[in-house]
Amino acid sequence: MSKLFKLKEWLTIAEAATHFSSAFGEQVEKKDIFRLALDGHLKLSVNLVNFAKARIGTVGGLEDAVYYDSPSIFTPELLKRLLSDGVELEQDIAQITVLKSLKLSEDKYINLDDEIITVGGTWDLSMWGAEQLDLEHEYQMLTDGPAVTLETIEGVFLQRGNQVCQLQESFEQNEFEKGSKASGELLERTIIEKNISKKAARKLHEDYRASRAEYLEKRSETAKENDYYPMGGLPNDAVYVVKSDEVLRFLSSLGEDTQGSGSSLGARERNTLLVLLATMCDQANFDYNQRGISKAIEAATEEMGARVSDDTIRKVLSQIPAALESRNK
Repeated sequence: MSKLFKLKEWLTIAEAATHFSSAFGEQVEKKDIFRLALDGHLKLSVNLVNFAKARIGTVGGLEDAVYYDSPSIFTPELLKRLLSDGVELEQDIAQITVLKSLKLSEDKYINLDDEIITVGGTWDLSMWGAEQLDLEHEYQMLTDGPAVTLETIEGVFLQRGNQVCQLQESFEQNEFEKGSKASGELLERTIIEKNISKKAARKLHEDYRASRAEYLEKRSETAKENDYYPMGGLPNDAVYVVKSDEVLRFLSSLGEDTQGSGSSLGARERNTLLVLLATMCDQANFDYNQRGISKAIEAATEEMGARVSDDTIRKVLSQIPAALESRNK
């Protein structure tokens, strides 16, 4: 393990792929990192570089679920139409009990604060909401797969220890909200892209200014927390990372040497030997990528009286490209 790695709090996806390639002695790519995360083997995180708005909360069981009383939508007139003749209610339903907590499963509920706060730094992906779809989309793009069109109304959930946050977006950032800043920016792009005439553009600008005034007036009368809704996906400027502790946990779970000490070779020593092997192959005009070369090397070791099997040779040779790549970066 390098000294620099010990000082890092997290690795980028590319850095994690290189680190795993060195540890495993085989090529690991960014797409493999995303697949490992989607399959539940590796926990990914995101670095909220430019911060984000969020609601903070906690996760609990059914016993922690929060309810509130709400006026019933069933008026006496509506009930008369819905109920069969002669059916009477046992109790008044002027109000009904509503679940306030977000239900993730039968035994998992999230209780979020009403207050909107700013969050930043590194948070773990919970894989409960839209963040999982974003991750799947990244994987599909790296493997030339289809675009992910699934959506979830629950939004993005991130974790930091026992704390959970649901990322929020202001209606100001919603292009479909009439009079919002985002809708104005969309209007400007549309005018340019469609080459709309100056006369028509002036009319569109007048309509937008009127809508903008109405929007701002309505917003001034609205509580801050009501101006936000769950973000549909991770922010565009959020960076996927793997925490260093998670890298070590993952390697340990596979029985890999995470300390680079002891009787077995560490990743650095193994890569050094592989690079030396590649150099000697080159000097001896042995193309280690050539089909059947392992048989020739096996024969050479047998002549020396120290035979190494064809399977072992092929396994060692397959590790050379990753070792060379790690040294060239």
